[in-house]
Amino acid sequence: MSPPLTLAERIRSVAALQPDAEAIEQGGAWHTWQEMATSISQLEEIIGQSGLGPGTEFGMLLRNRPHHIHAMAAVLASSGTIVTMNARQPAARTEAEIAELRLPAVIVDRSDLASPELATAIGRSGALGIAIDRAELSTFANPSFDPPAATGDGGIAVKMLTSGTTGPPKRIAFGAQSLKDSVLGAARLMAGPSNRRAGEEPELLLRRGIIANWAPVEHVSGMWRAIEHMTEGRRLCLLETFEPSEWARVVKTYGVRMAMLAPTTMRMLLDSEVTPVDLASLKGVTAGTAPLSVDLEREFEETFGIPVLPAYGATEFPGNGAGWTLADHERFGASKIGSVGKARPGVRIRVVDQSTGEPVPAGGVGLVEILARTPATPPGEQPDWQRTADLGWLDEDEFLWIAGRADSAIIRGGFKILATDVVRVLEQHGKVKEASVVGLPDERLGAVPVAAVIPYSMQAAPTAGELEAHCRAELAAYMVPAEFRVVEDLPRTSSLKVSMPAVQDLFVESG
Repeated sequence: MSPPLTLAERIRSVAALQPDAEAIEQGGAWHTWQEMATSISQLEEIIGQSGLGPGTEFGMLLRNRPHHIHAMAAVLASSGTIVTMNARQPAARTEAEIAELRLPAVIVDRSDLASPELATAIGRSGALGIAIDRAELSTFANPSFDPPAATGDGGIAVKMLTSGTTGPPKRIAFGAQSLKDSVLGAARLMAGPSNRRAGEEPELLLRRGIIANWAPVEHVSGMWRAIEHMTEGRRLCLLETFEPSEWARVVKTYGVRMAMLAPTTMRMLLDSEVTPVDLASLKGVTAGTAPLSVDLEREFEETFGIPVLPAYGATEFPGNGAGWTLADHERFGASKIGSVGKARPGVRIRVVDQSTGEPVPAGGVGLVEILARTPATPPGEQPDWQRTADLGWLDEDEFLWIAGRADSAIIRGGFKILATDVVRVLEQHGKVKEASVVGLPDERLGAVPVAAVIPYSMQAAPTAGELEAHCRAELAAYMVPAEFRVVEDLPRTSSLKVSMPAVQDLFVESG
């Protein structure tokens, strides 16, 4: 058996198999593998001319566009490291993040340079600026660029900001080899039984399967599918945002058999004119990113006749966690609806007491912990148990059930919001003395944040418009509260702590 390829080698090899073959589709237009190979060559030339080397960290302001996937492939094929940045956050926050990270290079869409402040921020940080469009990767003027004296060893593929599931948000470093093995292993699991021996890599070829991806590529779900495309040789149909009729067109046109949806996108499909005939090729859909209600799961299955396979995971353990299979759905689908499935192969899940940390017996509610080798696990080291902020229990058949959150997180359409982050921004407003942010149930998005604030003076209280504008200047759009309420005081418990249920009642009563 030949030695396994590195992540960089495999991406280069896949791109070179059939250069003129279809690789990425968006809006009905196909882009070829040659375009990816060209991006790899262009970045290689830029690296050589600029004095950068293997292991260089490239900040990337990513969007779901074909040339962005090509640029990602170019960084990984050059043994560089992708440092993800959120293109949905306010421009001022992006500029501050560039200044904080002080990366050797920053890659942005050429359209982003319409904002002179962004180019200025890159220049001030000392980074090499690289612009991407469909035709090329090219540098733009940065007189302060100074090549770093040393670079890494190329062992880290991605540094991705977590949503804070296991603690405060932090950047998780995914090792190149571990990430490649995890992606290929997960793809093999979804493909079903195989004659391939354990540890043997999939053959280098372009596969017939289609990946229909709408998930943002700067987040783990979208990133995972982009890397599966590069390493497995599967065609990628890329949606910049989820739009029901466009997603259904992709499924129907290309006969997609398995796809990923979130509760929000399932509701959007149910509320659209998409019919069961449009989705007839689907054998199942995995459902992740946010809690899925039993009512929504049943309605989707009854409407479209497609098995829903809930999954459970986080940025810290992509491709792992728990999930349903078609075989489990056939056997247990009716009796265990509401569960997020069983632990994936190679994964252990336990539930521990919140106070003692000791495992609880089957049926007992506690904090969910996961033991899994992930792309972040250093080679040669054994993984540790990772505690999540989710409450749940395991039943006698080892199916996992999620009971809620132990923290203040609000899941809005698959995007996780920590209430404390929004409170911090609101309390920076000059007219706000104290704020409280809670989540309210929402049929389409799962939950939305709402905010109650105490002003320094009721006579000079901020308006809802002022509070919204302040939040939009500091937060990503999905983090901005859907409603604001100015109050003389917040409802409190006998110990004078803010009562979150009572804050929720303020909005329920007013709605």
